[in-house]
Amino acid sequence: MKLSINTSFTENTSSQFLLILVDSENTQHLANAYQINDLNNLIEATQFKAAFNETLSLIGQIPTSPNAALVGVGKAAELQAAKLVKIAQTIIKASQKKFKHISLDLSALPAELHYLFALSLTQAAYAFDEFKSKKADNVLEQISLIATESPLNAAQLKLIEAVQSGQSFARDLGNRPGNICFPEYLAEQALELARAANFSLYIDDKVLAITNKYAPRKGIIPEISAQSGLVGYPTFDGIGVNFQTLFNPAITFGGLIKLTT
Repeated sequence: MKLSINTSFTENTSSQFLLILVDSENTQHLANAYQINDLNNLIEATQFKAAFNETLSLIGQIPTSPNAALVGVGKAAELQAAKLVKIAQTIIKASQKKFKHISLDLSALPAELHYLFALSLTQAAYAFDEFKSKKADNVLEQISLIATESPLNAAQLKLIEAVQSGQSFARDLGNRPGNICFPEYLAEQALELARAANFSLYIDDKVLAITNKYAPRKGIIPEISAQSGLVGYPTFDGIGVNFQTLFNPAITFGGLIKLTT
């Protein structure tokens, strides 16, 4: 799922569907902001109160977007993070099988909830149909967020996309049956991720550790010497130092040691 953020809808020329979040205590600004035709009569006729997760279709009512809808959030000042998931699910359900690109005005949300809401949108779009004869016909690829003021920026949206990709990968693994997700398969997937992300990975008994490329693992640095179990003398083969030692549980794959001779 690709995310972007703009300050107005006019910048989203390829968007096929406009959704506007509405605070139940502040609906009057909508007519001016989007030039919605006959908005007051529509609200009165449908008894739209902008209650939590309440929707109102605006097909043909906004000149710049033939397909549009209002989505109520209730009292925005009292909105809690847990409710964002339900709003996100409503938006994705209404659009993911119909439109490739939608726009979403989240100006009604408190700014501190913008990041969580954007993340909730990507999570709501997840579907697992790997073993279904009929695949999900989802077409939604891009969401353009709209807010005159928002703490979101391009870097944060990239991070959300990365988090979503990782979560989807993990959920896919969890949804696959045991005859596919056996330990060796999971290890192979971990190694592929390490190669793709360019970091080092160590599988040490039941521990899977990752570090920056070529960086050592953090932990205790054991001293290896004749007194602590060093056998014979270390040798150098042009690549590294080789030595033999008695078993020492403090020595870990990818960890540091202090070699004293």
